Amino acid sequence: MNSVNKEQRGRILLVEDSEVVLETLHKALKKRGFEVYCDSDGTHAVSLAQERCPDLCLIDIKLPGRDGMDILREMKENSSLKDIPALMLTNLTDQRLVSEAVELGARGYFVKSEFSFDEIIQKVEEILR
Repeated sequence: MNSVNKEQRGRILLVEDSEVVLETLHKALKKRGFEVYCDSDGTHAVSLAQERCPDLCLIDIKLPGRDGMDILREMKENSSLKDIPALMLTNLTDQRLVSEAVELGARGYFVKSEFSFDEIIQKVEEILR
C-alpha cells in the first residue's frame, strides 16, 4: 500500500447530497492529498467550478436544486470548464442515463451501491495521473 502523499495532488469538486457519501469521500480524498471543494445541492456547482478550477469533478445525478446531468451539460458547454474530467455518481441504474452521461463527456459512471469508495478514488487517481 502506498503511503499517504502529503503533497497536493489535485483539486476535486464533489457535488453530492448524501451527507454520509459526501463526508466519506471528502475525508478519503483529503487523506490521499487532494484538495476537495463540496456542494451538497448542485445549485452553485458550476460557479464553484469556475471559481476553484478543479482538476476533476465527482457529480451526483439526483440532487436538490439542480440535476447532475444539467451541471455536466453546462460544464461541457463552457469553454473554461469543458476539459475538466467528470465522474458521475448515482443510485440509478438507468442505462439511458449512463449513455447520456458518456455522450456528454463523463469519464465514468458509478452506481454507488455497486462500487466501493476505494474503487471511485482509484478511478480519480487514474484519471489525474
